[in-house]
Amino acid sequence: MTTPGGAPHETDDRPSRRRWVTGPRITAVVLLLVVVTIIVSERPRPGVFYDIVWARVQGIGDLVDWGKTFENRQLAADLAREAAGWSGVRRVGWPDVQGVDGDMAILDTQVATFTVVVDPEGGSVEQLARKAFDQSLAAAEAGVRLDVTLQVDDVTLVVSETAGRDLDEAVDIVQEIREDPRFGQARVSLASFPSAFEDPEAFFSVTARTVEVDDVEHAGAELCDHVEAVRPAAQRCFVGGPGKG
Repeated sequence: MTTPGGAPHETDDRPSRRRWVTGPRITAVVLLLVVVTIIVSERPRPGVFYDIVWARVQGIGDLVDWGKTFENRQLAADLAREAAGWSGVRRVGWPDVQGVDGDMAILDTQVATFTVVVDPEGGSVEQLARKAFDQSLAAAEAGVRLDVTLQVDDVTLVVSETAGRDLDEAVDIVQEIREDPRFGQARVSLASFPSAFEDPEAFFSVTARTVEVDDVEHAGAELCDHVEAVRPAAQRCFVGGPGKG
């Protein structure tokens, strides 16, 4: 075929210069965007945007759990707001969600945590511990492990979904420590770790510090005897003198 000027017309058989976007190049662009996303997300970015949207992405493997982490953060935030409305609560800390790597690798689900600061005058540790336990059960049904820390002055009680069978005893020990002037800071934990102990659902941990060094031996023996009586097999008890840590 010729043009009106007699020159042969170019056919469509010649490869078009616009056809530069190929499958391998698309793949390369996608990989580049992923790398850029990871690099940007690893930089410190304070504020809600970084905490919630980026969800601490630290590698390509974490991108798989990104959506799950985002949903779990929303769930934990809803539960924290609910806890803020409980009677006897002063304030609630913003929740955090961790993956299952590192120290949490023995867990099958992600771990959400937040702290409830209890009014020492008007708050009932027993009632709040029961509510925290109910929240942990609800979170477990949604596929996330929830650890709620109740803080009463210098004494804390950590409640998780496995706390049920020892919850009442743990509350009694918290009250015992608070009423004993020999003790200062203390932490009672019912947050067990599956496969870490022979009877993980009964794991009971108590760490306390006395106000005076001279009280460590006797006060510590009394407290640890109480803890051992509650759960002889899977329990830890440590009492030290005054100091940091």
